[in-house]
Amino acid sequence: MSMKAFRWAKAQEGLTSAEKFVLVMLGDHFNDEWHRSWPSYATLAGETGLSVSTVKRSIKALRARGLVTVEAWMLNDGAISMPNRYLLPRYDRELPAAEQPVLAMAYFESSTGWDGLVKVPGSNLYIEEEALSPVPLHDVVGAGNPF
Repeated sequence: MSMKAFRWAKAQEGLTSAEKFVLVMLGDHFNDEWHRSWPSYATLAGETGLSVSTVKRSIKALRARGLVTVEAWMLNDGAISMPNRYLLPRYDRELPAAEQPVLAMAYFESSTGWDGLVKVPGSNLYIEEEALSPVPLHDVVGAGNPF
């Protein structure tokens, strides 16, 4: 939870009430260490009282305004889609969204060979550490990020 991201989202103007509420909740879920938030559509719908379709439309509108960038996240080499990860590029310019889906994997205590993996907060999942490596924004401007 990031109070700074939450306050930033509350201060945004010119949005519909649904867009603003979704943005505020993305800010509420924002993790400053990971520079992302990752609530599911169902979580956002439940927290806002909006339908899932309204949440999806709101995220689409927020993307069009440049307030949200979406990063795909997959489990088990892409076999299972997971909730998108959301970046707030006008609030936090630290990291751009990955151009390819980020792969997560379940961790089991008996597993070995997990060097280079970082635990996803609030889960039993790990991702490759390089998925969080900072890339200066000027290196990806105009790179045609598909998300």
